[in-house]
Amino acid sequence: MLISTAVNPEVFWEMGKLLQMWLLHLSFLLSLMQVTAVSMGAVHVPQVTPGSGLPSLASLNLTSEQLYAIPVPDFGKPELKLAKRAAGCFDSNRQCTLDDAVACYNYLGTPGTQSCQVDINGGAGSWKELCRAGNCVVEGRLTNNFIVDSTACSNVAYAVSVIAYTCNPTTGHAGAGYENARNKSNIAIRMYW
Repeated sequence: MLISTAVNPEVFWEMGKLLQMWLLHLSFLLSLMQVTAVSMGAVHVPQVTPGSGLPSLASLNLTSEQLYAIPVPDFGKPELKLAKRAAGCFDSNRQCTLDDAVACYNYLGTPGTQSCQVDINGGAGSWKELCRAGNCVVEGRLTNNFIVDSTACSNVAYAVSVIAYTCNPTTGHAGAGYENARNKSNIAIRMYW
């Protein structure tokens, strides 16, 4: 019994047409992926700059892009409503954008930014920058006669959340104002543009 090794030319023709169609689809998908990658591109976000003496973003394995990508927190609204806290608010022309304020909030609340130190190196009553994101600045200063004091940076982040919750008159802005660091009434925190 002989087995025929001849292949029907029509089968080759059909397989060739299928391969040609598959390559056409693949080419289309690759070009679509290329266009999407170009159109999505890198979104520019402002640089988040830690204050003097605080850990760099690199040392925390963070980037500005990551800090801006974290969703906007609710800033503890239920807790703040119960506490009836109210930060001192600045004029609306000094408001931080919500994105910039959240980037500083995220940096200051990151584990590893353990201690935010405030001192009088700039003179009594001088403000020390703790975080800058875009045009938003978070600063701290001593409100007593100490030469230096510190608090957990998460306490500073909490003050940022109080300011953002109570001083945000418009959507898209986190407001501007001042509040004491949580659990540290001798350290005032202000956030402004």
